[in-house]
Amino acid sequence: MKTTCFLAALALVPAWAQVVKPTAGALAPTGSTAPAVSAPASTVAAKPAGGTVPTGVPGIAPAAFRRIESDFDAQLKMADPKDPINVLGLTRGLYVPGFGVVFTTEVELAQNNVNPLFTHTITTAAKTGLHENKAKHVDLLRKQMSAMMANSAKNLTFLGPNDQVVVAVRLYYDSWEDRSGLPEQIVMRADRRGAQSGDIKVEVQ
Repeated sequence: MKTTCFLAALALVPAWAQVVKPTAGALAPTGSTAPAVSAPASTVAAKPAGGTVPTGVPGIAPAAFRRIESDFDAQLKMADPKDPINVLGLTRGLYVPGFGVVFTTEVELAQNNVNPLFTHTITTAAKTGLHENKAKHVDLLRKQMSAMMANSAKNLTFLGPNDQVVVAVRLYYDSWEDRSGLPEQIVMRADRRGAQSGDIKVEVQ
């Protein structure tokens, strides 16, 4: 239950959210002397069982993350060249010490060519056609997510065998669409070994 709540909270965090660090002495009263800044704590993290911690930020290899993120975006866009999946934002990965890695993104399952600003009446045929195209792409999205799980487990070598790999994809819909039978979100989760072998838990919401 705790893990489910944790993943739900992560899904609500915008990819662009950043923590702003205050400048040393910025809160000191006027005319006072800014307190001395102590040396930063060591950034060396404990070595996960079976993995190698990269240098720099604890537990994170930035180049490996960027490559996995960009590969997933590219594979989603190329999965169906004739009717591409619309990737609405860049995939973002997060390493959580003691848990594992979480990747999130948002997509539209099929191209939506209806612009409500210029279309006074959206026909039943347009709604039905878009719904059918999106329904066809649900399995395609799941295949790409499974491949993303395996790719992450293979290339993020600092992960231990029991560290979790999570891929969460939210689906976008316009308010007028027929959403019957279509998911709002798909979450895949496995430990590193399961992600490579295909022993993956799938939650469709």
